[in-house]
Amino acid sequence: ACLPGHRKMLHNKCSAVCSQASCDVNARCSLQGSKVKCTCKSNYEGDGRICVPRNPCLENNGGCPINSTVCVFRGPNNFSCECMSGMLPVGGSIESGCQLQSACSPDTCDPTASCQTQLDGKPRCVCELGHIGDGRRCYGNLMERLMELDSSSSLRGNLTGAVELFERGCSKVLRRSGPF
Repeated sequence: ACLPGHRKMLHNKCSAVCSQASCDVNARCSLQGSKVKCTCKSNYEGDGRICVPRNPCLENNGGCPINSTVCVFRGPNNFSCECMSGMLPVGGSIESGCQLQSACSPDTCDPTASCQTQLDGKPRCVCELGHIGDGRRCYGNLMERLMELDSSSSLRGNLTGAVELFERGCSKVLRRSGPF
């Protein structure tokens, strides 16, 4: 009788044989002399008796930009890069990384404020230099405010007389002084 993993050959000699039980299902079996050698198939790694799928995400985030993307394992040596939650690809291409999805819209802030998306995904409005307010509403000098109200609000055209009066009398003081 032959030992397990061996079979009787010519002249009643026992010889090692490759069998499904010798190696992992994701390995190739070969004979080297009288020894069975197991080698993991392409895209798998291990000693041949145990082979696991190669996961490129475990090394350098799979080559995905580290600060803004996640490497997603899809199978042996197969992966994809995806933007982290709340982020969008830079210029439509994930290879360049991702940036925060803008929480700003044209009406988020006062026209004289700049809008920035914070790390928590919420908008932050900041008034321009020389203006004060919470960013959603900014106030500059009195003349600017009168002209703004006269041209864009329910008071459209009703403040024209006041603007003309101030321009003739004390426009220098009202244009330089502020915010009010």
